[in-house]
Amino acid sequence: MIDGFRFAEDGNLTLIQRLGHNVIKVGLRRINVAYSRISLQDIADKLGFESVQSAEFICAKAIRDGVLDGFIGFVIGFVKESN
Repeated sequence: MIDGFRFAEDGNLTLIQRLGHNVIKVGLRRINVAYSRISLQDIADKLGFESVQSAEFICAKAIRDGVLDGFIGFVIGFVKESN
């Protein structure tokens, strides 16, 4: 867990939070390149998310923001690359 108080004192909390977001984006991009289809559970496991719902939310946001090119199959629970 990040000690937010210490980073806030130093004025680096925003920097540390952005770094975490960038690491997740890079991880999602690498997964998107490596797999044409992957389950949300596998994404959660590979990136260390607490739940499948967290992976689903972050993947949906990444697709909306253009970080990932794909779609989420909600019935089966996977992310598939767009053709």
